[in-house]
Amino acid sequence: DIYFGADLELFPYATPTLERILDDEALSCLEAFAQTGSGGIYAVWKQSDGRRPVVYVCDEGEHCVVSHSLFDFARLIAIGYSRFPCDASNEPSADEMEEEGGDKFREWFKSAFDCQLPPTGKGIACNNVADYPPFADWIRDHWIRPAVNPPSSDSIVVKLSNLLKRLIPSRSQ
Repeated sequence: DIYFGADLELFPYATPTLERILDDEALSCLEAFAQTGSGGIYAVWKQSDGRRPVVYVCDEGEHCVVSHSLFDFARLIAIGYSRFPCDASNEPSADEMEEEGGDKFREWFKSAFDCQLPPTGKGIACNNVADYPPFADWIRDHWIRPAVNPPSSDSIVVKLSNLLKRLIPSRSQ
C-alpha cells in the first residue's frame, strides 16, 4: 500500500465500502483506487462521453467531483494538497506541505512528466457544480444503503434502550 499524506492510501483491490452503498450499475462505472482513514473512497468515474473525473464517495453520504482526471488528481497531490476536496484557490496548508513523502512525490512527478507545478490547484481541481452537475443526482440514484445503518438487535444502543424501558415506568401507567 502507498500512502500520500496521513489520510490517503492507494490500494490495488476493490473496496467493500462502495459495494455496501452503491448498486451494480454504479460499481461498473467507478474504478476505486484510494481510500481515506475514515472510509472515504476516491474513484475514477467512467462516463459514457469518455470523461474520467476523479470522485470522492463516503458511506456517510459525502460525495463530490475532485478533479477532471487521474492525472489532475496526481498534480494536486504533487502541488501539496492531501485533503480533498481542497480549496484550490489557495496554496496547500503548511501541514499538508509537510506530509511525509510529499517532497519525494513532488520531485518524482516533476521529473517523470517534465513539468513545473503551479503554486495552487486553481484550474486543476473541479468546480463540482459547474463542471459535473449530474454527479450528485447520479450518486443519489445509485445509492442502495442508508448512510447510517440502524443498530442491530444486539447493539449496546438497543440493549440500553430495552433496559431503560424495563426500569423506567411509562407515563401511561
